[in-house]
Amino acid sequence: MSEESAAHENAGTDFKPITSQDDLNRIIADRVSRERGKFADYDDLKAKAGKFDQVEAEKLTETQRLQAQLDELSGKAEKAQRENARLAAIAAEGIPAEYQDLVHGETPEEFTASAKKAKELLAKVAAAEGKSGVSYRVNLDGDGSENLALNGSGIEDALKKKLGIS
Repeated sequence: MSEESAAHENAGTDFKPITSQDDLNRIIADRVSRERGKFADYDDLKAKAGKFDQVEAEKLTETQRLQAQLDELSGKAEKAQRENARLAAIAAEGIPAEYQDLVHGETPEEFTASAKKAKELLAKVAAAEGKSGVSYRVNLDGDGSENLALNGSGIEDALKKKLGIS
């Protein structure tokens, strides 16, 4: 026999078989106390882990709140930029205040095109109103002035001529 095998045999002789319930209870109690020693801070670790999870949840909630706030402010900024572009197009084309609601779109190019169309429409309406076909001004002197003569038959002649009555 070698020395190693002799050492194994001697180590094996230290084993004592369990012969009573008291021996078994003592061995189990020793084993449990050794295991508890390994996990003595388990409750502390469990409490710390719970606290960490709570902080992470609060951080996530805070992050979500900040993200929602960022989205809201970004939306307001985009709306302000669109309104600024719309007002710039209105000012560039000289659209009167009562017709500014005719200018619409989403991009500066769309606002500019819409403002140009509104300006053209207003110019057409103004031109149509200016060419009513009936003039209420009568030039009595025949010299192109707008001053009316207070005497003479020029008024009567001008009215007959305008009305087509000879």
